[in-house]
Amino acid sequence: MAAVDDLITTRDQIAANLVIETRHPKPSYSVDGKAVDWNSWAKTQQDRIEQLNRMINAMRPYQLSIRQVL
Repeated sequence: MAAVDDLITTRDQIAANLVIETRHPKPSYSVDGKAVDWNSWAKTQQDRIEQLNRMINAMRPYQLSIRQVL
């Protein structure tokens, strides 16, 4: 389960960073032809969280519950 735990830790760290940046948003800017777009950064982080959630769900064991009615 170490791989799943690593994915969960990574997802939680990305989410924590996203929360911090949301509380204290930075403006987008361009300097010497290099642009920093914080809205794009936030969208990328959200996409990473979704991807990690899919990976975590795929790696977790699942149970089938079958009920038989007589």
